Amino acid sequence: MADDPARGRVEKLTYFFVSEAPNTEQWFHSYSSVNPESKLIIPIAAKELRQNVDDAWFVRNKTSRLLYGRDLFDYRLPLEQDTYFFGRSELVVNLFDAIKRSENRGIFGLRKTGKTSLLYKLERMLRADNVAEVLYYDCKLPSIRKLRWFELLGRICKELAARLKLTCSLTLDEIGAADKFIELVSQLTKPVLLVFDEIEYISPVAIDDQHWHKDFIDFWQTFGHAKADIVRFRQ
Repeated sequence: MADDPARGRVEKLTYFFVSEAPNTEQWFHSYSSVNPESKLIIPIAAKELRQNVDDAWFVRNKTSRLLYGRDLFDYRLPLEQDTYFFGRSELVVNLFDAIKRSENRGIFGLRKTGKTSLLYKLERMLRADNVAEVLYYDCKLPSIRKLRWFELLGRICKELAARLKLTCSLTLDEIGAADKFIELVSQLTKPVLLVFDEIEYISPVAIDDQHWHKDFIDFWQTFGHAKADIVRFRQ
């Protein structure tokens, strides 16, 4: 799909997988459980298509059963694969395009409405198309929220340097960390997306770790001074 004549003309988010194998759907579910795809796939046996050639609703019913027949408010962990991700294609594409333009974006919504699943989907798409390097931080984890602003900045520098093979000598204090981050950003050769999930845990409204009531100012001021295509993606 990345080559001509399909390139630029084929829908990238969803496609139908048709096979002569009689157990197409069962095989696909087994395969996708260990080989996650960055797209939504509807597997159909060719025999089923021939048997239902007069049923105008067959394909739509199959799509509905495989992708949409789920409780949107079911209490589950975020979706880390594409098999059951559905219904937000337009939003994902808009975010994807915004990131390519190095624009800041925020996602807001009630609990269990799919915000983190959306971020995971976006991360898979960016990596699949090699649009940006993605660093994901779950701010509700104690290993993140209990850090001071300069310690979290130092962690980002360390992981970014390791991922992109850059030189970074860290100084984990309130003065040196910001300068080191700005220096590291100047070395970037490709866009970077920083994803901060559950960002309220490192914000002025943080309940458990109140040092963020002041630390957030220095943290975000450092990003404001960094001159590069780093997207601050806030939820």
